[in-house]
Amino acid sequence: TGIRLQKEGGGYDDIIKGVADGAVEIYYDDSKKLETTSTGAIVTGILTATSFSGDGSALTNLPATGVSVGKVFFLGAR
Repeated sequence: TGIRLQKEGGGYDDIIKGVADGAVEIYYDDSKKLETTSTGAIVTGILTATSFSGDGSALTNLPATGVSVGKVFFLGAR
């Protein structure tokens, strides 16, 4: 059981899905972009933040070498 918010017009696209005692999913153009989990959240696509805290020393599952991820910009701190 849960809740589902959909938009009308040319079909019903999901906007937000909430599962009782579980995940919340947020959609853009009927494509899941954010999902909460028991340990945090999963973002599909690009996540932009206006600030960042921490040094990243506890990050895991990062590529060891040979992968280019492009440029990182922190808005307001250029």
